[in-house]
Amino acid sequence: MKVTYSIWARVAACFLVFVLIAASCGDDDDDAATTGDTPTTAEETPIEDDSPAPDASSDDDSESSDSESDAEAEPTSDEPDVEAPDETCDLSGEPIVLGMGAPVVSDVVQVPAIPAAAKAAAESINNRLCGIDGRPIVVEHCDDRGDPNEALICARELVDEKAVIAMVGIASPQSGAYYPVYEAGGVANVGPVPASLEDLTHPQSFPLLPGALFENAGSAALVPPGSKVVTVWGDSAVLRLAADLFVQSAEAAGVTDHEEIFIPVGTVDYASTAQQVADFDPDYIGHGSEFGLIDALNTIGLGDVPLLAGVGSFEPHFVDAYNRNDNPILVGSGFELDPSLPGRAQYLEDMATYAPDVSSLGSGAFNAWLSVVTLVRIFEDNPETIDRQALLTYLQQANAVETGVTPPIDFTSPGPVEQFPRIVNTCVYPGEFDKETQSFVGRSGGPYSGFQDCGN
Repeated sequence: MKVTYSIWARVAACFLVFVLIAASCGDDDDDAATTGDTPTTAEETPIEDDSPAPDASSDDDSESSDSESDAEAEPTSDEPDVEAPDETCDLSGEPIVLGMGAPVVSDVVQVPAIPAAAKAAAESINNRLCGIDGRPIVVEHCDDRGDPNEALICARELVDEKAVIAMVGIASPQSGAYYPVYEAGGVANVGPVPASLEDLTHPQSFPLLPGALFENAGSAALVPPGSKVVTVWGDSAVLRLAADLFVQSAEAAGVTDHEEIFIPVGTVDYASTAQQVADFDPDYIGHGSEFGLIDALNTIGLGDVPLLAGVGSFEPHFVDAYNRNDNPILVGSGFELDPSLPGRAQYLEDMATYAPDVSSLGSGAFNAWLSVVTLVRIFEDNPETIDRQALLTYLQQANAVETGVTPPIDFTSPGPVEQFPRIVNTCVYPGEFDKETQSFVGRSGGPYSGFQDCGN
């Protein structure tokens, strides 16, 4: 039976929402996962972020939220809130306002690092570069709480009231609710974390990074031909799609000896699954979202087998599981990981300076920062694009958008995977997680994709 475009795209969006939620949710008992019988999975229990908890009281009575992780009160003025610049800068020009929607105060998912990273980029640009010709960059964040009604309110507030020129780095399970307002306002959505059908297919969506599906798939390129790889996935349509893309990517890289294990979603005892993995005697192990499996693998003596992961999974609970076990961690990343590269070095510096209380490891935060920086580069080179319609037209005709950490992005043609036409960049960079420094280290080999030529 042929699966339709819409079904595959919705399944993919569900997977990306799942990863977004899993990345910020987990078990409150950090000690419980140290045994082979892990008591919970990411699907089951809301997880606490390591970032400071937001204060919901600051905006419960407001029509929509501009909440940050520290829940500062909203300014009463209608003018955008501009951080005080370096004394050497004259930022008296008209603000260039960008919008972002992401849940911070929510029972569904909390991602305070994402708006914090976007704001850190803006503050850095204002202080280092004096904005753009004296015009400060302002990021207006609205907390949609992961709720579709709040998301629509946020979209109207940002587009109609705040008059944003573009949206940047949005990361919300309700991102689809924003698009009717984008359409009416002629607003480009730059760098969304794909979490809805519209993010994957809508012509006003411009993702910069390939996202969780392709990061996981791209990690297959880290497996040398002739090796055996075993992957473990929850048994759902969403994760079977992820497994299928992994297999396609592995075979394109010359890895033909692979096995897939599917287990019931909600599994809490991974001992038998770990034994299944051991029976295959793998050289590498991939896991979709089963961080509880890592403990069980170590319990039965598989702590020396390298694990494959996407950078998107590096949020607190996953990092804890990686750190308390012995396995080397190899990663697929949608961006170059070398911290000496200008783009990565500036990001790490900006986060340490302007957002020190949130994690800088996850790809969602970097994506938000990168979205702001990439737009500013476009504005500097093409001042006429500091206008909604002009920017939208420019992006729709752009065949070489430079991010500094990915291959040039061509938005003039659909992406290489027919079901996801707006994911035009599926290239993934190889790397590993250094447990001693708690940072990523790039590996040689250049960008790879089982679906397109990445120019290396």
